[in-house]
Amino acid sequence: MSSDETAAQGSRDLRAGRTAAAAPSAGDVKRGYLFWGLVTGAILLVELAGAVADWLDKHFSITIPWTTISGMVGHLEELWPTTAVFVVGIIAPAAVYALAPPPSHRRTPRGRWLLRSGDVRRARWYGAPTALALSAVVGLIAVLVFDDDYHRAEVIYGALFFFGIVVPSLLPLVRLEPGFTALFATIQNLRRQRNVVAWLATVALSGGMAILIVHLAFYPWPDITKEPVSYAGRTAKEARKRAVARVRQVRPEGGLVYSTQARQVVNGKEAWVVFFLGADESDAGCTVILKEDSVAVTPECSQ
Repeated sequence: MSSDETAAQGSRDLRAGRTAAAAPSAGDVKRGYLFWGLVTGAILLVELAGAVADWLDKHFSITIPWTTISGMVGHLEELWPTTAVFVVGIIAPAAVYALAPPPSHRRTPRGRWLLRSGDVRRARWYGAPTALALSAVVGLIAVLVFDDDYHRAEVIYGALFFFGIVVPSLLPLVRLEPGFTALFATIQNLRRQRNVVAWLATVALSGGMAILIVHLAFYPWPDITKEPVSYAGRTAKEARKRAVARVRQVRPEGGLVYSTQARQVVNGKEAWVVFFLGADESDAGCTVILKEDSVAVTPECSQ
């Protein structure tokens, strides 16, 4: 039986009052692995780029204009502490549904919920290329429009979440459904494999979800107390970017690289103190002091 025939049979079962949806076809399951694998891979790739942004900037002068998911969430938690509540409130139920899903009442054969019974047409046009292309377009617009790494990250990860997870989950509301299994159905299909793959999938999901909750709720890991994200009128990343730009102004020929920064009090005022090294990582004596209303550089920065 083809995937379309299987879906049609599942819809007839629902109209007939049967509570359990038919099993997805082998093709639907394979396409589910492909879709969710590519979407997950794209998210991890964007996350990896954000994680190594400092290293790429320091060694190759490559700028990654967004932060990591944890950095983004940590920033939001500093601005609005209740964000941590929403993080736990989203991840915990997701872990439950992934590891112990409820009975498949009013579900399509591909594992998506239906508000009411009836035929659901297959949306052949929606797959990984469409979801990733739309996410890439929105991400590119964010990079061009916003000048803050956190704002860009919010749009980029938000687009991946929306087009990769929300849209394929909500299409059944308009009687359409992508031709691949839903996320939780795909996870269950993977865990049903009676081999080491199923065991590893269960361990990775349960362990990963637990670590993710703690990491995002108490970011940076595993600190329980946090300093305010803004100091001397700037975030740490804003202070670094301003200091790097100022050094390039006074020393356009280059030769200095960012080293580290610290929160200090200078002449009775809050200030970011940003340190720079020579190209060979020797002590160059260059320091940039950023107060809320001023930016000062030491003479060594221009020598």
